[in-house]
Amino acid sequence: MLHMILVSVTLLGADDAFVPRLKTLAFHIERLDAITVPEALRPEKEAKLEEFKKRVGEGVESEEEFNALYSAIDEVRMWLWDNAASRPEGAPGDFAETPDYWTVTTPDLRLQVHKKDLAMTVNTPGHVWRFLPCDNSDMQFIGRRLSFLDATDIAVEAFHTGYSVGLLARLKGFEKVPDLEVRFSANLIGNEIIFDLTTNDQSDNLLAVNWPKALETGNTAADIAVIPRMQGMLLPGDWPQPIHGEDLSNSRSFYLPWWGQIQDGRGVLTILETDDDAGGAYRHPAGGPTRIAPRWYASLGRMRYMRSIRYVFDDEATYVRMAKRYRRFVMERGHFVSLREKLLRTPALDEVIGNPVVHLGALYHFVPQASLFNKERIENNHALQTFDQLAEQLRTLKSKGIEHAYVHLDGWGFYGYDNGHPDVLPVGEEQGGWDGLRRFSETCRELGYLFAVHDQYRDFYFNAVSFDDRLTVTRMDGSHEEHSTWCGGPQTILSPRFAPEYVRRNHDLFAAHGVEVRGAYLDVFSVAPLEESAQPAHPVTRADCARYRRECFDLLRARG
Repeated sequence: MLHMILVSVTLLGADDAFVPRLKTLAFHIERLDAITVPEALRPEKEAKLEEFKKRVGEGVESEEEFNALYSAIDEVRMWLWDNAASRPEGAPGDFAETPDYWTVTTPDLRLQVHKKDLAMTVNTPGHVWRFLPCDNSDMQFIGRRLSFLDATDIAVEAFHTGYSVGLLARLKGFEKVPDLEVRFSANLIGNEIIFDLTTNDQSDNLLAVNWPKALETGNTAADIAVIPRMQGMLLPGDWPQPIHGEDLSNSRSFYLPWWGQIQDGRGVLTILETDDDAGGAYRHPAGGPTRIAPRWYASLGRMRYMRSIRYVFDDEATYVRMAKRYRRFVMERGHFVSLREKLLRTPALDEVIGNPVVHLGALYHFVPQASLFNKERIENNHALQTFDQLAEQLRTLKSKGIEHAYVHLDGWGFYGYDNGHPDVLPVGEEQGGWDGLRRFSETCRELGYLFAVHDQYRDFYFNAVSFDDRLTVTRMDGSHEEHSTWCGGPQTILSPRFAPEYVRRNHDLFAAHGVEVRGAYLDVFSVAPLEESAQPAHPVTRADCARYRRECFDLLRARG
């Protein structure tokens, strides 16, 4: 403080034009004193700052003198930053290469990549995890397979960011695909590793890339696979029955893009960070062990973009900790929607929470081509209840004390349930027509029940009035998925590109006829994997598919 008073008094004698500017330099010098240096450098620091306090106090008489003084002070600032006791640092750890391995070591993990087969080993403080070596399934093309080991030129080097320590690999010299290059990086961040994978393939016939390989686990009761198969599955390593699954995420095999493996309380959580074209495969033969590996599906025949996967190593793992870590990942990506947020966006949801679902059906008509067609009791292929009969059933429920309910109605369309989609209106006259459905919806409102319909904008039935091959999901070879299971028989898949406008049209018709639909179940949208279509005029990626499905939900949500 005394120094500042002396400088200020002395400055009174300086050229008035430089007084405020010199005060600024005096403040700079005062703050430079706050930068700590090692004890051995403190005398040098104090001497430098004392010299400049004196020079500022003496004042300057020209612009050149002022600029020289500022530059000299700035040199001291640079010296202090270079020698500060606390300076910015990169992530701790190092990369090393030996004749047999490339190794990345950090305080929390050690990753070794084996040169002979690209198998990987990860050491945590309490466990050792081993990934299987590469094999001829690493890259699958139409008509051929490649292994990363087919590369005759593999280069691996250190790759560090400010937050991670890792390696970067480049593989090329594939005899069967001379121009192909594969690159992957591994970034070790605390107890986690992120692998990024990309290729330059432009062949348009890539099917999938299967890397990293599966982790090795045992076949004991203490080896647990945590798999989001439908509602979730904990699979012991010694389970006596075989269990297999292979599909994209958002499928019955992988409801969510993650899974986990636990050995004696130590675990690894695997998160597919780029999940639009991602999935996995798990194989559990009778008695085990379980093998789970990621699969990167091609997007319209190519890799197209970088794929990323995160492994979280936890020496105190439980399936609950894994689920919470995945939830944190979703929240950090901005994709988490709490129940409270859902209620704000859709207040009618409050009428659903805690209330029973009453599932009713008006008409189910099976055509002979349907695999579920009943050949033994042919009359059972046409099951009918009118809207008025169903309304009376609801009144009976109300009289028995069911105060609130979510009423889900099947079979209201022209042909009944799962038939003729997406061209299912006008409402079937057998069931009661528009007037009958309007009375049914009014009954629901009078009883305090929320009326919702079963709806479908994926299955595209051949008997739909607008059926056209150009509106279908089309494979790269021009073929289509076809089957004939449900009531309406022969069908394929509607391109997601056209689904939103079908939703708009149909629900506009409900409103135009005075039918108050307050909820809709868009069948299979949340369980069928994202789809792609190679239709030349309307190509659709799986990311596009997700966007179009969201549009369908948003259209309905906007109606309350």
